[in-house]
Amino acid sequence: MVAYRGDLQSYATATLLHEVEKNYGSNVEVLEIGLESSLSDTYWHSFSRYKFVKREWKTYTEFRLNLCSVLPRETFESVIVLPDTMEDIAAYTLGEVLLGDTRGLNLEARFRVAYPLAAVSIRELQAMFPHLSSKLARVYGHTEVKYTLKEISLSIPTIYFSLLSSFVELTSALKRKKDI
Repeated sequence: MVAYRGDLQSYATATLLHEVEKNYGSNVEVLEIGLESSLSDTYWHSFSRYKFVKREWKTYTEFRLNLCSVLPRETFESVIVLPDTMEDIAAYTLGEVLLGDTRGLNLEARFRVAYPLAAVSIRELQAMFPHLSSKLARVYGHTEVKYTLKEISLSIPTIYFSLLSSFVELTSALKRKKDI
């Protein structure tokens, strides 16, 4: 199940997942959360199921909490695919998790979650989908962390990898704690 935010990252994630899975008989479902549906009628028919839930969110944490509250019960067997790029994960980790708002990590604690774009930058996505550059992430695009990351990455080129590693360690520890 692709968690869809209506941004470039979501479109890229859904498109790439559909392309990879179409020959394997997998069911690729899309669950969009936002104020209005952003998928065109012709595009969402490519998926096994599309559902739109009208909810407002402004942060990565709010998106994850909304996602947790609307996921169907049968989703426990599915993999939730989040569209977060390495900048999204860095912004989420620095701007929310490390500042103490860990509520969004309930998603990782309750479900199997995948981040297929975790090693992809937003710049790479813009090169792959130039016609969609205007759909750049609402969350990452408006966060103050964006500027902090830019400054840090100029002097410490491994900041994204370090933050990604920290995020993976944190979510792994959360999973181990849940299983005990």
